[in-house]
Amino acid sequence: MSEESVLDRKVYTIPEAGNLLGVHQNTLRYWLHGQRGQRRAEPVLRQERLIDDKLLSWGEFIEAGHLVAYRRMDASLQQLRDYVGDWRDSEGIPYPLAHLKPYVGPARELLDHSPDGAAWRHRDGQHQIAPHAAFRSEVEFIPPGSPSREQLASVAAFASRIDFDGDTAICYWPAGRDIGVVVDPVLKAGCPVIEGTATTTRTIYGFNKGGDSAEYLADVYDLSVGQVKEAVRFEKKLRSRQITACVAA
Repeated sequence: MSEESVLDRKVYTIPEAGNLLGVHQNTLRYWLHGQRGQRRAEPVLRQERLIDDKLLSWGEFIEAGHLVAYRRMDASLQQLRDYVGDWRDSEGIPYPLAHLKPYVGPARELLDHSPDGAAWRHRDGQHQIAPHAAFRSEVEFIPPGSPSREQLASVAAFASRIDFDGDTAICYWPAGRDIGVVVDPVLKAGCPVIEGTATTTRTIYGFNKGGDSAEYLADVYDLSVGQVKEAVRFEKKLRSRQITACVAA
């Protein structure tokens, strides 16, 4: 399957994507469709306003995850909208955030990782040196007025959960790499599955809730008891999320 077809694959409804990413469906809908009327705003994740298209592509899902992390560190949504739009137009890339692995730098400016891994490029084409340590939670010095260690760590944490094939996002670890649950757009319609299998966490959770023991399910699905318990914990966490909408432009 080509890179383009993976990113274009329609995978999630807005509520499904919002739950996986921890963002309210109203916020996600706003990022996808924009807004008309007194508070006019263009979409962030789409080149045009497609109200009838209620499914997110895999590329839009990955971009939305980046936006969640950026907004947690108070990055301007208008800056994000301009950034994504500029890269779409100048580079002909439909999903810049799913290709370019960008971060928000210490000065709250959007930066793009350069091929040599040493420099970072501003949107205006200027360059500066910024060691990778600047984006780690253990960094010792952060200039006044910059995002906190926790905010920087949040952005880096989302990026660390994505697997790339070249420059294209191909799968996502929704609970982190130490939890054996992965999301793959070409496997089980993007439903979270247990690592190394095609067994969805939803399936394991449903049977366990219905009374089947972890030991029984491990035997039936050729899993370890630990994998079954991880799958159940993951699904319980998804169902217990309380997500507040934040749609400010």
